[in-house]
Amino acid sequence: MTDMKIVAYRLYPYDSRVRISAGERDRRWLDETQDSYAFRCLPLNIANQHGWAVYPASEISAIWTGGPRIEDIDIFHSGQGIAASAFGHGVLTFHILHVIKLPPQYNLHISGAPNIVKRGIVPLTGVYEADWAPFSFTMNWKFTEPDIEVRFPPEEPICFFFPVQRNLIESFDFAIEDIQSAPSLAEEHRIWNAGRTAFLKDLDKQDGSWQKHYFQGRLPSGGACPVNDHKTKLKLSEPKKS
Repeated sequence: MTDMKIVAYRLYPYDSRVRISAGERDRRWLDETQDSYAFRCLPLNIANQHGWAVYPASEISAIWTGGPRIEDIDIFHSGQGIAASAFGHGVLTFHILHVIKLPPQYNLHISGAPNIVKRGIVPLTGVYEADWAPFSFTMNWKFTEPDIEVRFPPEEPICFFFPVQRNLIESFDFAIEDIQSAPSLAEEHRIWNAGRTAFLKDLDKQDGSWQKHYFQGRLPSGGACPVNDHKTKLKLSEPKKS
């Protein structure tokens, strides 16, 4: 594989117990914020779309009794054969039913879908070398509270993944410096911070307008965005079935 392509190989022909699609921006709790205010947070919106989501074909629900044994998790309706208690200690496992392959030198970042909040359970995160490994992987969630029935409806992802270049993170040097050592940055931040402070002080008097510097790719001083690929939304490839 030499081109930039993700391939999800089904383990079972025509298996429809899970579906994979590009990540969606919307979250119910975002809609429920006053005037849908949370949707104005561009980094949050981009994160929601920054990968591909795996959905169950129908609802899966489970309860953890609080114990360490494998049998201390009860999975209802057989979990479609994709949900299991494999490790004990309150870990719920989902079989994704695909082997996913990436181009050379790329890993797969695997976790829950960003910015979805569930009571009683949290997603665990893994990084997997999907350029060479011939293995299917599982998505794991850990219960945080016993005796709470946790539901995964078909419109809610059980897994979320995206590619990351394997050695890139280790090539960075990390430094901590005072912002005064970068005068231009310090001045832009000073202008932004003064405007932000004034905006929040009179928030109850606002007419629905809000600061849009980052969203619109503008510097606080009024200058144009110094990069030419600022994003306000993502358009990922939808999986093509064969």
